[in-house]
Amino acid sequence: MKISGMRWKRTAALILAAGILVTAGCSRERKEASLTMSGNKSETASAEVIEDILADYMEEHSDTSVSYEERENYDYYDMWQNREDTGQLDDIILTGRDTARKLTGSGGLEDMAGFVRDLPFPQNMKEQMKSRGRRICRIPLTLSSFGMYCNLKILQEHGQKVPGTLEEWVDICEYFKTCGITPVIANNDTSITTMVLAKSLYPLYKSGVMEGKLKRIEDGEKELSDYLLRGFTLARDFCTRGYIDRKKALETEPLSDDLEEFVKGESPFMLTGTEAAEEVKAMNPGFEFKVVPYPVLEEGSVLIVNPGDWLSIPAEGKNTERAKEVVRYILKEENMKKLADVRGSFSPLADQQQPEMEEIRDIVESYETEVVVIAEDINAVFPMWDITGEAVGRLLEDEDLDLLMEWMNEQAREAVN
Repeated sequence: MKISGMRWKRTAALILAAGILVTAGCSRERKEASLTMSGNKSETASAEVIEDILADYMEEHSDTSVSYEERENYDYYDMWQNREDTGQLDDIILTGRDTARKLTGSGGLEDMAGFVRDLPFPQNMKEQMKSRGRRICRIPLTLSSFGMYCNLKILQEHGQKVPGTLEEWVDICEYFKTCGITPVIANNDTSITTMVLAKSLYPLYKSGVMEGKLKRIEDGEKELSDYLLRGFTLARDFCTRGYIDRKKALETEPLSDDLEEFVKGESPFMLTGTEAAEEVKAMNPGFEFKVVPYPVLEEGSVLIVNPGDWLSIPAEGKNTERAKEVVRYILKEENMKKLADVRGSFSPLADQQQPEMEEIRDIVESYETEVVVIAEDINAVFPMWDITGEAVGRLLEDEDLDLLMEWMNEQAREAVN
């Protein structure tokens, strides 16, 4: 991809300087190396930040040049396979969930367990990094999350508090409904989908080894509805009771319509991605707000997260050892924070720094306790997120719940087969 002026000059100068040293006959312990790194355009963090991190690395290692290229999501895996067939693999790849899972399944990636041992990743993230063979050959650089935005002003005016359990949330929603206020703003994409997954899957994640539970669906021992029914039941009840407006949710676009509705200050709650917090604040809503995990448990709340920007090293690359050095540099905590900041997300490391925005601090604290559900678990060989999302759309159109569960199970079976 095209590198903008200053970074291009900086990179070119470094490569030229390295060439002059070699021509002058300067002795060197290591050979010159030119590495390539490719990324998935729809999933990777800002290319500018990636390029800046690589430029910093090259300043410290004048015997190494690294060029970075982005490709569109739809052809990234095909590109990788073509390069593998022609012996022109990139030395480092940075991609999204689906491609990362396919690449891991191909078995052509370096084991990166040593990188993970040196960094404070929580156990739930380590499980996402492992392939079915239990090797670690993919590492997430960023972590997006979803939360419940709470209008503190309207809650205080009505003598209510931020709910911390399902019972509290239902009671508060019922109170606002009797006041003629629809309490929960939901969009037509992630809002109810993440609510369903939080309610349904946390007991499975809490008991550990989620991969084995997903495999039971693949092997036909369990249906997807066996795991997700409780979440869909909760979502249906919220719609039936009027806590969520079905018709309005179907028309509400995420990270746009929902934000505009929330800043009007007429509803106490909104379900959407936490990356919108800065935008909500910039819209000057006229009230204080905070973002908290979903209060869908009898005893507490659950945080929904999504690891992204998966980093891997092809095993057949020409500069494998040098690529490992570059990857180790990218995985510095300060670099991961830069990537997270530009994406409006978090670092997946356990020892998070307090975010600058006070409004989202509850989200970080919840991540550190590991009361967490993965929205798009990379170990699922069927598209659970997509199936759940489409099923939620049908629920909003008031489809019968039993018929909906049958449809969802059929979709999962077809995807596995």
